[in-house]
Amino acid sequence: MIPEGLYLLTSLALVASVIRLANRRTLVHDMGCIETLARVDTLCVDKTGTITIGNRKATKFYPVNGVDAKEFLQLCVLSSAADETPEGKSIVELGREQGFRFSQTDLVGVHMVKFTAETKCSGVDMPDGRRIRKGASEAIRAIAEKAGNVFSPEVDKIVRKISENGGTPLVVSENERIKGVIELQDIIKTGIRERFERLRKMGVKTVMVTGDNPLTAKYIAEQAGVDDFIAEAKPEDKMEYIRREQQAGKLVAMMGDGTNDAPALNFANVGLSMGSGTSVAKDASDITLLDDSFASIATAVMWGRSLYRNIQRFVLFQLTINFAAIIVVFVGSIFGTEMPLTVVQILWVNIIMDTFAALAMASLPPNPAVMNEPPRPKDEFIITPAMARTIFTCGTIFVGVLLGMLFYWRATTGELSLEQLTVFFSVFVFLQFWNMFNAKGFEACHSVLHDLRGSRTFFLVLLLIAVGQVLIVEFGGPVFRTTPLTWVQWLEVIGYTSLIAILGDVVRSIRRRIRPRPCCR
Repeated sequence: MIPEGLYLLTSLALVASVIRLANRRTLVHDMGCIETLARVDTLCVDKTGTITIGNRKATKFYPVNGVDAKEFLQLCVLSSAADETPEGKSIVELGREQGFRFSQTDLVGVHMVKFTAETKCSGVDMPDGRRIRKGASEAIRAIAEKAGNVFSPEVDKIVRKISENGGTPLVVSENERIKGVIELQDIIKTGIRERFERLRKMGVKTVMVTGDNPLTAKYIAEQAGVDDFIAEAKPEDKMEYIRREQQAGKLVAMMGDGTNDAPALNFANVGLSMGSGTSVAKDASDITLLDDSFASIATAVMWGRSLYRNIQRFVLFQLTINFAAIIVVFVGSIFGTEMPLTVVQILWVNIIMDTFAALAMASLPPNPAVMNEPPRPKDEFIITPAMARTIFTCGTIFVGVLLGMLFYWRATTGELSLEQLTVFFSVFVFLQFWNMFNAKGFEACHSVLHDLRGSRTFFLVLLLIAVGQVLIVEFGGPVFRTTPLTWVQWLEVIGYTSLIAILGDVVRSIRRRIRPRPCCR
């Protein structure tokens, strides 16, 4: 009996996960990445827009080296005249509030210098020959020192002060001479620290990636509660970090929203883009968080881990029945017992094992307890020692019960009657029926009857199996080699076979009390 239903289960569970995640504003481009995300060891997160609100604004201008405040104000605004980013617009707005305005006619003949990840600065070249630049302190320092000018201790002190307070300092120069510093401030998103803590409990290492200087990056990382950070990061730095982690045998997820994040999003094992991000970033990613909510990552991880657990439960159910069926048929044939199950009966059993079991296990809701488990190793065998023990224990019980019935009837009545074979067939099916409860309860933190509302489809499938078995026995006749049973016989079959589910739940409950699982505490 080959578990053809495994493909059905995986497909159904993935489709269900995609639909449910879509209802939670999470768009999945590649279904396979849901299961991969469940095993991620490292999550690289872009700072702006993910950890912080992503709306950095200019809050203050700091002229240095005796530069007139109004002159510096003019330089700051002009340096941002062509800057269409929120930061650039906020500098122009702050300058307007402080009394400096310019019109488009003032920009006639002005050459705009756009920002790049390599230069880390932008600005303008004025018609009168002035070169005004603003950018990261190390970039403007390099420009000034290359021209033989000094990066004064005063500037360095202001840059450090802004950085230590979590701000972003932009140094402004004119003709390669330092004129002052612009302070940008962003706001860390509410509740982000708790979300990183949740990922840490899941065994996921979080790394903040930012173009900010190390002081600013350190401050934001400490406030947000990330495990590590990469400061002054270029696109190739992100790629190199992901490559090192992967070479160490880890699975890496990358989260970004900008066009320059696209290579890293594509290179990571799982790429996560923001709904407000660029179309390039979305196309390069595997999952898009339409609501820009960091909490959606944890939800996707929970679905991925629950999917794998449900696959394990299906395999547990299948192998237990296969174990019992093969031994019963083999031993029965050796001892000359009539074929206990016909081909048509085995076909019905196979439908239960594959189609119905796949539907039942795929419908089980995600269990939040999996969030407290560490990521499973990439090379972990799907059948764990706990599964092997359960398969052997339950399978042995099934074999003992079924062979015991055959040999007892053989010893007491000689040839097996049609009624006895019908009872045997019903017992075999209802052992599967109740064993599905044991599969549902595998590695669970509660009784199998917990969350009845969320498991409605599971119980509906069980009802279909029970009704189908009764109809087959009562009306199957020669086709299924059955004869109708009395209601007393039905009660005995259902009642005695239910002990496998009752005892299984009791044993799991006692085990949880004696040795609680860490993820269930």
